[in-house]
Amino acid sequence: MMKFAPNILKFYLVGGSQDVGNDPDRFLYDVETALAAGVTAFQYREKVGSRLDHAATVKMATRPSA
Repeated sequence: MMKFAPNILKFYLVGGSQDVGNDPDRFLYDVETALAAGVTAFQYREKVGSRLDHAATVKMATRPSA
């Protein structure tokens, strides 16, 4: 078992498509930009206000990165 490394949580971001007007392309772009800028952990969380159904969420989550 690996020992937990606290430094992986140095910059922790939480978000979902509802944070960018329910635009999956914009959401993925923003997440990739944040990771490139140094975010070390990301938690995907769809909340109230999201308009993505289950199929759209799976499609977005399994799309290859740009």
